[in-house]
Amino acid sequence: MSKQLKLPKLVRKELEAVGNYRLRRGKRHIHIYVKDRFIGIAPHCVSGDGQTSGYAIGNVVAQIRRAAL
Repeated sequence: MSKQLKLPKLVRKELEAVGNYRLRRGKRHIHIYVKDRFIGIAPHCVSGDGQTSGYAIGNVVAQIRRAAL
């Protein structure tokens, strides 16, 4: 993809630690795959500092950690 997908900082950090991941742009969310397995989604709309509110991002981080095992 020519345009970089903007993820929350916590999600980006976990994905870089895993290393084997890919992102797919959906209509409303970014689809996250770890080891060719769909593990979750993240919203397109992220503020300029890369922070989001709520538990959703924490849940995605936990899903990434589980899939990396």
